[in-house]
Amino acid sequence: MEEGLKTPHLARLTVAVRALGFPVGFALAALLSPVNGAHAQDTGWTITDFHADYVVHPDGSLGVIERILVDFDGLERHGIYRTIPVVYKRQVSAEVPLSAGRVRFSLDVREVSDAAGNAIPYEVSGIQNKEIRIGDPDRTVSGRQTYVIDYTLSGGLGFFEEFDELYWQVTGTGWPVPIEHASATVLLPPDLAIAFVDSAPWQARCYAGGPESTSAAGCTAAYASPGTYRFETVTSLNPGEGLTLAAGWPKGLIAPPPITRRAQDALLRAKKGLCDGRALPEEFVLADLQEARSAFEEVTGRRTPDDVLTHIFERFCIGK
Repeated sequence: MEEGLKTPHLARLTVAVRALGFPVGFALAALLSPVNGAHAQDTGWTITDFHADYVVHPDGSLGVIERILVDFDGLERHGIYRTIPVVYKRQVSAEVPLSAGRVRFSLDVREVSDAAGNAIPYEVSGIQNKEIRIGDPDRTVSGRQTYVIDYTLSGGLGFFEEFDELYWQVTGTGWPVPIEHASATVLLPPDLAIAFVDSAPWQARCYAGGPESTSAAGCTAAYASPGTYRFETVTSLNPGEGLTLAAGWPKGLIAPPPITRRAQDALLRAKKGLCDGRALPEEFVLADLQEARSAFEEVTGRRTPDDVLTHIFERFCIGK
């Protein structure tokens, strides 16, 4: 495979993988496997309201309830596809239009229902983007419909030097139809929020627009009360646009995961990067490999030999 590399992109990937100490042929085979395209979605309908509630638990996990109101008008549809990005770049601001690291969550869907609480069939697929196929394949609906999605998030909070943060793409930017209004609330544990009420910083930011937008012109963000944040669009979102929130709080309010868990998480991410890397961009896969190595060094207090890491990642992908 190495001899057949012809493009600068693949050449850079080869150099980076080799520099990290992993077998080039093995890694590239995982990285360059064909990728299935996302399921095409039609148009002609509208999302009239999109609201999400995020409850941050003391262990850093989140409980999420999304309530999506759609109007199919006279169209007959089985349901919707909800695409949720769980791996993406963290943007800073319009003044600093640079990526500030990555956001990477684990997502588990608990239930999908209608406005009355009746269960709706669904299927989940995808790695970088979780696609939830919602609806009954044997039944069509039209007019106004409500979809309530209940899921959990873990592993993606940002722990920085001066503050900690939830950075999340509320609506995502994959909708093929306009969103007339979108909003979200973030709730921290009440007792912890009160204990840190006189600490700093408490901050709320929002972005509205296309992927990696740093514009706040189309939304509002507020730290409403101890541990409560509110975000809302002030204009409708066009197809391909979305609302992103950033809720920051004082360090110590939510404890970061212990070093052993961080090391374990890094290794599991690297496994996905090598074994399922065909679904992730090159930069994310390589960053996970480097994070895994850094985790080893942090735990042991010394640099990990290349052959040890190579052996571990080879064993991870047995049977793939």
